[in-house]
Amino acid sequence: MSTTNDQLLESVTTCLENIKVRTVTKAELRKLLCRGLGIGPEVASDVVNTFFELITQSLNAGDDVKLAGFGKFMVRTKAARPGRNVRTGESVQIDSRRSVTFMAGPKQKMAMAPQPKVRIKRKKRLPRYAQPVHYCDEVALVNVPPPNPGPLRANMQQHMALIESFL
Repeated sequence: MSTTNDQLLESVTTCLENIKVRTVTKAELRKLLCRGLGIGPEVASDVVNTFFELITQSLNAGDDVKLAGFGKFMVRTKAARPGRNVRTGESVQIDSRRSVTFMAGPKQKMAMAPQPKVRIKRKKRLPRYAQPVHYCDEVALVNVPPPNPGPLRANMQQHMALIESFL
């Protein structure tokens, strides 16, 4: 019995790896069952539909659905709360409602655990005063300290003198 389950799991895993679509649909599940179990498409369709109908019925009855090794679907009741109409700004009472939440099981969490990040070393950026400067289609790396505040003309003449001394 376990060899059949292992073969089924291996077959389904192989099929899932070959899926090019990011979202697995009911149609994809039917195809996986057909390939994995060797059953006809009508039977696979009935199995998938029955599975989801049973889950829906259980959740509608207020019961939690726990799938061992995968996770747990739970029904949560959200209380009534005040809200606001965005267009008019009028206060509105939002009714209480039920919603379905999913909590992944430990095995699923481990399977989805992020891989360790690879740190990429970035090139160190040159200080602002050592950036490449373009002069007449030529590039020169000018290592001049940042200008001191003062008269514009004096600073410009000092920089030009320093630049010419490097060239």
